This record gives sequence, structure tokens and C-alpha cells, in this order.
Amino acid sequence: MNYRRRPHKACDPTVLSVCIRSICPNRHSCRPRFCPRCRRCVCKKCLCRCRCSVTTAQVPQLEGIHAQLETASSMQLEHKEPVLFDKIIHNTDNNICYNQQIGKFSLTTRTNYLINWDITVEGSYQSASISFALLVDNQIHGISTLPISVGQLTGTCLITVSKTPTCLSLVNYTNDTIQLSRFAPVANITIATASCPS
Repeated sequence: MNYRRRPHKACDPTVLSVCIRSICPNRHSCRPRFCPRCRRCVCKKCLCRCRCSVTTAQVPQLEGIHAQLETASSMQLEHKEPVLFDKIIHNTDNNICYNQQIGKFSLTTRTNYLINWDITVEGSYQSASISFALLVDNQIHGISTLPISVGQLTGTCLITVSKTPTCLSLVNYTNDTIQLSRFAPVANITIATASCPS
């Protein structure tokens, strides 16, 4: 007789059933332990595996916020003045808050953040190039420069937050006043982090 202990339906699906008198299908001299889903041997001793173990693994999830500047209240941006994003497109992270009045994002989790941004400008008063940077707790990070004064400027920066809360904003780092684009959207910013589901 082939006796097999089957897990109850209410049990965790990762619980393994034990076949007492069956033979390992991989021809190993082990006491087979079978996956309750596909009935394949998953003995840890001989390192047998099944495809079900891939689906039960924790997959990191991407979370973050996407903000956009559609209509600027002022078409000019002074030196080190922050971009005031006026619309939140997407927000899946409760640990990222945004203050539209001062243009600052508050990061309240100690982790790594990937920031991508773009902004369209239409010129400056005297400077022949345009520069923008991230201001993280009064420290400049990820400076990006456009060699001309008209066009779209993009930037990427990876920061590590070691103390909370950490304030972040996108500022004009050109030593001059710049003119923002008249066409929407003027600017975008995405702040993302990866986390494993609990």
C-alpha cells in the first residue's frame, strides 16, 4: 500500500506531504517529500525542486510617487528656487509626503530611493546653459546640465536615506533666472523604492 499524508485544505499550501513507501522520481536515495500542489519531490537533502517554489517566493514591489507641474504660477524660476509641482499623478507609498506650497517631498523611511525627473525650459537671462539639481537636506545631489538654454533637461539620482524625515526638492541650480515652458506638462518627478511584501 502507498500511504500518503495529505495536507488539509485550510493548511498553508507550502506544507509538504510525506510519501512513506514511494521512490524519489529523481532516482535519489532519499525519503521523498512531495509538494502538495504538483506532487513533485522537494527533498532538501538531495536538493530536489519544483516550479511551485518560484511562485511562493517574495517578489519586491516597486512603490513611490509621481508628481507633475502642469501650469506654473510663475513662468520664471530664480537661482536655487524649488519647482512647485501642482499635481500628484500616482502615489503608492504612504512614507512619501509632498508639500505643494514649498515644493518639498518628505521621505520617512530609511532606504534607497531612485529619483527621475525632467523639466522643459525656454531660456535664461544671461546663462548659455541650464542646470538643475536635487536639494536633499540642504545638500546638492545629482546635478544635470543642458548645454543650451532652451530644451528639456532630464536627471537621475540614487540617494540613501539614513535619517528621517529627509526633505527633498528639485531646484534651479543655474546661476541665473530661467524661463519655464509655456506648454504642459512643464516638469515631472518620480521617486521610487523597492520593498518586499510582508
